[in-house]
Amino acid sequence: MKVQISLITIWTNDIGPMKKFYNEVLGFKIIEDLGGYIEFANEGVRFAICLRSVMYTYTNKYQEKVSGQSFEFSISVRIY
Repeated sequence: MKVQISLITIWTNDIGPMKKFYNEVLGFKIIEDLGGYIEFANEGVRFAICLRSVMYTYTNKYQEKVSGQSFEFSISVRIY
């Protein structure tokens, strides 16, 4: 079995400053900008930022008050 992280998403309530930081300060090229979801070019693991409100239709968990940082890890598992 091979386990591999395929996507890291940082959830936020204010995407503008994060978009500016990762794009303009750190130099990550934007490859997908859907307004509430932005994915950056990154070799290896996909990297994105996303508004919490985008996920409200899927679960109310994203409406809970947050403390600290929140991340989503998408892991691909291949069984050989």
